[in-house]
Amino acid sequence: MDNILEIFPGGASGFFGNKIFDIVAISEGLLLVQITKTLVNEAVNKAREASKESNEGFLKKMASVMSSGSTLLERYGEKSKEEIINETPGNLSIPKASLKKVKISRKTDSSQGSAFSDSTEIKIVWTEGKIKLTFSKILNVKETKRFFKDTFGI
Repeated sequence: MDNILEIFPGGASGFFGNKIFDIVAISEGLLLVQITKTLVNEAVNKAREASKESNEGFLKKMASVMSSGSTLLERYGEKSKEEIINETPGNLSIPKASLKKVKISRKTDSSQGSAFSDSTEIKIVWTEGKIKLTFSKILNVKETKRFFKDTFGI
């Protein structure tokens, strides 16, 4: 897919964050792509095979497996929009015209005593539904808001 504008990987949703989604922004709208165990296992196996074929040492093999998440992101450039939407039943395509609101906020959780954890929360509301995703990777809230405003007018 050539028209990828931005990817926001690894947003947790659902009960105890048991569903993981990537938000793929394209010129036509947003794709919510569910990352399943099957997809992760395929990426890990692909990284293992590539390491085996190039006869890498133990540490390089381990590094390849640990960085297999980037393989998941690379597949967006290799597949069409339809292929991505159809690869997992939980995937959604949200057309630009049906987007109503996107709210981005930074959350700090101090419920663990003295330990603080930061996350970024993105709430997406569209004509047919809504979703709240929590990203453990801290996104720049100001830049992310600007991206959605400039790209989708929301």
